[in-house]
Order: sequence, then structure tokens, then C-alpha cells
Amino acid sequence: MNSSNAIKIISSRSKQLNIMKITAKKTALLSDTAEEKQRKLFKLVTHDKTSGQFPKVGLDILRWFFYQDRSYVMDHDSDVRPPSAGDKRIHSIGSTATAKYESIGNHSYTGIFQQGSPHAMVRLSLAKASDDDQTSPGIAVKFFRNGMKSANFMAMYRLEGQKGPHKSNFFLNDFSNHVLPPTKVGLKLLGDQFEKVAPSTMVGLSDIATEYTSTGKEVVSSDVKVPYKLILRPDIGLKEEMNVIIGKEPDSTLTDHLSHINSDATLYEVYALETPKSEAEHIGRLSLTEKLTSSRFGDNELFFQHQSMDDDWKIHSKLNPEWKEDYDVWKKDFEREHPVIRCPFANLHKPSPVDIMKVVSQPFSKGLIFFSSLIS
Repeated sequence: MNSSNAIKIISSRSKQLNIMKITAKKTALLSDTAEEKQRKLFKLVTHDKTSGQFPKVGLDILRWFFYQDRSYVMDHDSDVRPPSAGDKRIHSIGSTATAKYESIGNHSYTGIFQQGSPHAMVRLSLAKASDDDQTSPGIAVKFFRNGMKSANFMAMYRLEGQKGPHKSNFFLNDFSNHVLPPTKVGLKLLGDQFEKVAPSTMVGLSDIATEYTSTGKEVVSSDVKVPYKLILRPDIGLKEEMNVIIGKEPDSTLTDHLSHINSDATLYEVYALETPKSEAEHIGRLSLTEKLTSSRFGDNELFFQHQSMDDDWKIHSKLNPEWKEDYDVWKKDFEREHPVIRCPFANLHKPSPVDIMKVVSQPFSKGLIFFSSLIS
């Protein structure tokens, strides 16, 4: 056996050993208490505070866009990304911190919504790199539980992001776990890829509303009460504070801006809609328990499992089967009123041959940049 082959075998065995070690750590983490999980994961988060990076333009983006298996987003129940997931293409850079959720008011929602969670984790990130036109902020929330997988949900403002003079303020707008369908062709194409796994514009909440014992055993009950939809309303003081921070450091990154927030700051007041048409009810508060930090582990390895809205529909449909039917009708009407594919000459009063050539003869490299801008 030559030295080259020996090195390859050693390298292969080393990789297998690392995978086994990672698997063992994940299994051990799963059986820990919520407090231990939070502590261990945040230790990994703070070990290296350098940020990840947004993906570069290349053919691998097209490969990821159309051929990546996204089932792990729903099926993988670890707090660490699976090796098969590859590089993170969306929400690639963000800030992570430990947090807590407090239940407020006399509401009837069950599970963590009712009990609260002193051991949580949040990651605030941008879906893609910001530009002069927009920023696309979103939050992922993780509730640790004793002896079992965590419960997670995600929320954002819109898939297209936010615009205007204060677009760099992460706390400019309310977030929700339900967002409007995409109105841009690239986002529609990406959404269609996710639709092969689950609804792409809605994240379920029923896992959070399910009750478990202290050892992680589900409490079998027909009384699971889950909100139809959540709204996260940013703390007013924090929103104003962020405008001041951005004014003083206009050229700094999002992670730099977020690092100024106090370790005990209230991020969002949490509101719930019981039905698609009901008024929002104040049910909780999401606050930090450590300062937000940039993190290589947070950007590259930390994982927030998505729950399919189909799980929630099954619960809602027992008493209100019309909700899903009404939503499907509304979605079709919205997409009809906001077509993602429009005539490329619609905004030209009288297109000249030169105008037409500019539209139809885009270089291939621009096509790659286009896809990159959609998903980075």
C-alpha cells in the first residue's frame, strides 16, 4: 500500500470517528435536562465568536437550489445540523443568545405557552445579505426540554424583507410564524422546493403546545390548545435604541449592532390569534438572559427544527375544518392578485429593440448572481 492510499484510509477513518463522536454527543445532549442543554450549547456558541459567511456565487448554488434534499429541516430532531445538510445557504450570519419565555395573561394555550420556558435560545439573523434596497431579518427560537428534543419555531416580517430609511433596524416590524406568499419569482421558485416537504410560508406550533412530563414523556390529552398564529411585537424601547445605535455606527454589521443590547433586554411581546380572524391576544414575553453574540457554531452548526403547519392543521381541523379550506382559497386569490411572473416590458412605455435586447440577453454569470442574491 502506498503512502497516498494510507493517508486516504486514515483520513476516512478519522472522519468516521468524528461522526461517531458527534452522534454520541448529540445522544447524550438529548437526555440532559433543559438547563444542561442550554449551558452546553451556549458554551459551543461562545467558543468562537467569529461569524460565518454568506454563500459565494457558483454552480453549487443552482445545485442546492433545485436538488438539495430538504426533508432534514422537518425530520432532524437534534440541536446540531446534520452533515448531510451541507453549507447553510439561508440565514447564514446572525447573533445567538440564551433567552427565556414568560407566559402572561389568562390565556388557555397549553404546553410551553402556558408554563413558560426559563431555558431557551434565540438566533437573530438575515435571510440574505443586505443591499441598498432591503434587509430580511428573521428569528429562530428554541425551547429546551428535559430528556427530549427541543421545541422550535421561526418568525419573520416578509420573505421579501423590509425597506425604507430604517430598514437596517432589526426590530422595525412585527414578526410572525405565518408570512405572506412570495411575490418575486426567485422566492417563489425556492418556496416551491420547500413545498415538496411542507408548507413554506407557515411554521407549526403544536409541538410547543404539547405537554410533557419532567422526564420527556408526552402527557396524552385531547386538550392541546395551540394558537392559530403568533405575532412577535418588538419592545418599543429596544426599537428606538436600535435606531440610535445604527445612527452612531451606520457602517457596522448587524451582529455589531445587536451586540450592544443588554443581556436582560426584552426582545418581543408575544401575541396569539386563536382563529384566523380573531384579535391578537397578549400571551407572553421573550427576553434575553445573555448578550447576543456572533458565533461560528451558531452560524454553521446550530439547528432549529421546523415543524410543519400540517401538524397544526390536523388539530385545528377537528373543530374548524373550514380554516384550511379558507386559507387555501385566500392564498390562491393572493397569488392571482400578485403574480410573480410579469411581462418584462410592463414598465416600459414603448420598449425599443435596444430595451428588449437588454432584458433577454442577460449573461449567464448574472443568472448565477441572481440565484445567489435570492438565497444567500
